[in-house]
Amino acid sequence: MFDWTLYLKLAERLYASAADEADLRSAVSRAYYAAFNEARQYVRREFPEVFIDKDAAAHGKVWDTLASKGRSREEVETGRRGNMLRRDRNKADYDGTVPVKHNQVRLVIRQANDIIDALYRTGGG
Repeated sequence: MFDWTLYLKLAERLYASAADEADLRSAVSRAYYAAFNEARQYVRREFPEVFIDKDAAAHGKVWDTLASKGRSREEVETGRRGNMLRRDRNKADYDGTVPVKHNQVRLVIRQANDIIDALYRTGGG
């Protein structure tokens, strides 16, 4: 099985060696997908009654499940933070009118890492 945290390591490399804004946007996307895929696996395991398809709606379903059905404050907060991270990724991937800055990318990478850490603390990741 693929280790989605490798996407976070890729995001860190892209950020550290960013030559242009495309590298920064790609780092945001990879960081988000590391957190999202770890959270998707977590929700499938911890909330088996929730069906998560492999389509665009899966993103909202994963984060909303944690935010609304979370059994701990940390799960609920993880869902809320995941939705915020998703908005950042959508801006980086789809909104070329808003520049992506180094400090924003650093924050996104930290948030993705925090989400993954929270998942591991609450359910073994």
